[in-house]
Amino acid sequence: MLLYHGTNMVIGAVDLNKSRNRTDFGRGFYLADKIGTAQNWAARKAELHGGVPTILAYEADDDVFELPGCRFDTMPSYEWLAFICENRRKSPKSSAKREPRHEYNWVSGPIANDKIVDVIDEYLPKRL
Repeated sequence: MLLYHGTNMVIGAVDLNKSRNRTDFGRGFYLADKIGTAQNWAARKAELHGGVPTILAYEADDDVFELPGCRFDTMPSYEWLAFICENRRKSPKSSAKREPRHEYNWVSGPIANDKIVDVIDEYLPKRL
């Protein structure tokens, strides 16, 4: 399976220590199955932080999905929203478990990105 990463620079090797905390699916290396999604990420990152929009392609073996993971097939759902909120919340300073916030090797599904407020606003009226 071919997957894409959109960024603002060439990455020699994946280094999860350079990943941001408090993202939708937690600290990790985000990949998309559609090149257009990665192109949008790359353009946005270059616009915000400089650099050149760059698309990196990775061939992933299907057996990677045999590792413990989590798949969200529909959006929005309560489980999806709760998962994102948990990953994005600030950790108490006394918390022994800050990152990662889950034990999955991979997470698949739609991301809210920086439009989480719009997603919550869309989701809540349906639940009330």
